[in-house]
Amino acid sequence: MAESNAAIQSAAIIGAGTMGRGIAYLFAQKG
Repeated sequence: MAESNAAIQSAAIIGAGTMGRGIAYLFAQKG
């Protein structure tokens, strides 16, 4: 259980980081 929990947590962190980069990219495009 703990292993899959850690996997979900790291996936969520990676997903949040990717989303943050995407939002920053959109703001950069808008100027």
